[in-house]
Amino acid sequence: MLSKSIREIWPVTFALGLVALSLEAALAYVLPVKFQADFADQWMKLGFVQNIMRIVLGADVSGGIGPEVMAALAWAHPAVLALFFAHAIIVCTRIPAGEIDRGTADTLLALPVSRWQILCSDAAAWLAAGVVLVALAYGGNLLGGSAAPPSSRVASERTLPVLANLYCLYVASGGIAYMASSFGDRKGRAMTGVFILVLVSFLLNYLSQLWQPLERFAFLSLLRYYQPLTLMRSGGWPISDMLTLAAVGFTAWAAAGAVFSRRDIATA
Repeated sequence: MLSKSIREIWPVTFALGLVALSLEAALAYVLPVKFQADFADQWMKLGFVQNIMRIVLGADVSGGIGPEVMAALAWAHPAVLALFFAHAIIVCTRIPAGEIDRGTADTLLALPVSRWQILCSDAAAWLAAGVVLVALAYGGNLLGGSAAPPSSRVASERTLPVLANLYCLYVASGGIAYMASSFGDRKGRAMTGVFILVLVSFLLNYLSQLWQPLERFAFLSLLRYYQPLTLMRSGGWPISDMLTLAAVGFTAWAAAGAVFSRRDIATA
């Protein structure tokens, strides 16, 4: 079962991994070299620009743009987050919704293994694929950063906590995708449901920083527990945030397993 999951997952992991590598390489080079000086001089004096940067990065940037801000922006960029969310949603809606949608669920469930064994094997492949995706993104970041001036680089020990936090964010989104898949019969519907949930999480995190009444609900957003700029500045490990995201992911995955192990499935 594990080899089957790996065979099915590796093409999308390889494709999105190359995109992540290229995107991080471009951001790690372009942001400090082509963007930082002009942006800091011409735009950061404007209040609304400071607000936009604060919304994206989740921290105050009124003190100016330094190497940490540019490094954090490379990991908080919406395109980067969308890529990790997309991988988790695509991979984790394969079982059972994807199998039912393709009409292959009967063949899968006829194998001499339990449904929990199927789900555990698939989850192991998914978690390993996430490590590969993060590693490729980090490799791209190092590649792009090596071409940037030394003064704009951030020490790797400040980046590692961000990578760990990003991986936990990936785990949380994947667990939710498994749960949506466990209730569904169509992969497209399951993916759409999780996409809407992720979009709401984005909006809640951003709007709560602009509109006070939403602040009380900000804890419901996954992005509330992913603050790369704070980590870049402090160099500390966000243990509490990582545990929260991991707990969300594995609780949702366990709930998916409970539903999947008991539900009636038919492709006819």
